[in-house]
Amino acid sequence: MNEIVLYNHFHNGDIFYSRMITQALSKHYVINFYHKLPPVLFEDTPEINEKSQNIDLIFNMHNSNPESGFVNTWIGQYNMKYVHKYNCSFRSNYILLTDICDTLGIKTPTEEEVLPVVNYKNISNIDNIVKIVDDLTSKYQKLIFVSTGPVHSVQSYNFDFTPIIRHLSSLYNDYCFIVTTDMENLNENVINGNKITQTTPDLLQLSYISTKCDVIIGRSSGPFCFTHVKENLLNPNKTFISFARTLDEGMWYDKSIAKQIWSNNYDNNNIIKNITENI
Repeated sequence: MNEIVLYNHFHNGDIFYSRMITQALSKHYVINFYHKLPPVLFEDTPEINEKSQNIDLIFNMHNSNPESGFVNTWIGQYNMKYVHKYNCSFRSNYILLTDICDTLGIKTPTEEEVLPVVNYKNISNIDNIVKIVDDLTSKYQKLIFVSTGPVHSVQSYNFDFTPIIRHLSSLYNDYCFIVTTDMENLNENVINGNKITQTTPDLLQLSYISTKCDVIIGRSSGPFCFTHVKENLLNPNKTFISFARTLDEGMWYDKSIAKQIWSNNYDNNNIIKNITENI
């Protein structure tokens, strides 16, 4: 197969959603993917040549040249034309993917075919993570995944999850709350995901943990993006609770079979109310 270069100048979530494009093109090309983050975001897919380096002087951030074999996977290119209607959502990424496929002369896969997939069997420390999560599943009535880290984009407001988790974990002591950052003075049924993964960075590992959780809570950034895998989105027994700027960004895949709850009211009482009513 011919080689093709994909690149993205932005954050972990942007790279993760680029899986829609890598999954579409991997049947037609050998993919070289350039970004500026630690080179473990495609650890599960060794057929993708992941190249982590400073790409500012190599590839144009604001446009793309797929006909010449250089594909920008960022949906903000061309003056945000891909996000004007659907914001930062699956729908916007799918429109970008359609344009890329049309330019390259290949058939655009169906939506379900490009929902992000992670080959968890290939990621670091997975056997130990499986064992720990299985033990937690047998111990607790429910597992609740909460992406608690700071938001690095405008899709959501940066509020502190600590008092919310403290309250909820006291209220539901039969539930295990798996958070993605260190917090102080928490109950014993709150676990930092890094204590389970024992890996840094651990976004793919956290993604696996989310597939074993009953409820997934977060904002449109960071580890929450990595929970948007086909295995979760097409699971009718799964509940997503999102706090984000717009409905499109809060309910990232609008055809999700999983239950989707969204709010852009960041008052602590409202956040707690939304969660308690849906877990």
